[in-house]
Amino acid sequence: DTFNNFENIIGSLKSDTLSGDNKPNTIYGSDGNDVIKGRGGGDRLDGGKGSNTLSYRDSRSGVKVDLTSGVCQGGDAEGDVISNFSDIISTSYNDVLTGTDTRNSIHAGGGNDIVEGKGGGDKLDGGEGIDTVVYSSSSTGISIDLELGTSFATDDPDVKDEIRNFENVIGSEYNDELIGDHNNNIMEGGEGSDDIYGVGGIDSVSYRNSGKGVKVDLSIVEQEDGDRLHDIENIIGSRYNDVLTGDQGDNLIESGGGNDVLTGGKGRDVFRITNAKGVVRIKDFEYGDKVDFSGFKDIRSFNDVKSKMSSTGYAFGNSVIKLGATEVVVEGVRSLYEENVLHQSKI
Repeated sequence: DTFNNFENIIGSLKSDTLSGDNKPNTIYGSDGNDVIKGRGGGDRLDGGKGSNTLSYRDSRSGVKVDLTSGVCQGGDAEGDVISNFSDIISTSYNDVLTGTDTRNSIHAGGGNDIVEGKGGGDKLDGGEGIDTVVYSSSSTGISIDLELGTSFATDDPDVKDEIRNFENVIGSEYNDELIGDHNNNIMEGGEGSDDIYGVGGIDSVSYRNSGKGVKVDLSIVEQEDGDRLHDIENIIGSRYNDVLTGDQGDNLIESGGGNDVLTGGKGRDVFRITNAKGVVRIKDFEYGDKVDFSGFKDIRSFNDVKSKMSSTGYAFGNSVIKLGATEVVVEGVRSLYEENVLHQSKI
């Protein structure tokens, strides 16, 4: 059949695939397991009965879709009002996707996506890109194993999420077990005393969302806040005052803001400076180490760093680099050279 000049659709009692256009549409799936595409325009989309899928696969930009709150933003989702959907198929861009406390199937497609199932024994697929699976709203501790592709609440281990194609993890506010895979993983335990295991690749522990400063030392397992770190190479600090220390290997240590003290230990270390207010002190800069200024858009060459650098003291003085609200003090080194610096043009 050929249809012209229709804005709204009511589906059948069977399983339908229903698509709108770029104008405001009202689409009701009725019975059956339906797939509904609004295709932009600010639509009213109701899956009706059954297990229904909301698809933004054709969107030309990323979307934010929350099946719990009904929030739809960005791309073809902008202005949509949704109800009665359990599943999402998303775009090839960067999406933020949230399910409900019942069983959901969420396929994120391409892009660097953030996916939260919210319980119920979900099927979550990050697709291509560098994707993050989130459990920050969980009411109990979580055990997550990226290698096995499973996660479950520690008080209900029989109800498992199936998780695929995720590189990064954000845990709950309780005591979690986070296990990586053979990829480079970033794992954030949240509050609580967490066990975090790197398996293969170059793995990072993150405190980016911490509500307070942290003290982290990769050369030991037991951390001051109760976390236990196993085979972790890199640290991402908080927005507050941190003391971050590497181990005998090559580490990347990233300040997150605040007045931070960074120590690399042995190995060829990279100290990544976040564009945020604070004084960052690098305690043990050695041959082969680098300072990474790639987070500063106006630092595109070594000369840009050199023009903002001064020295204090004499033979074993310090290098001081002032970048707006950020000050970097490299102790025991009176001057940095081009081989010591990373910037936007060198990443």
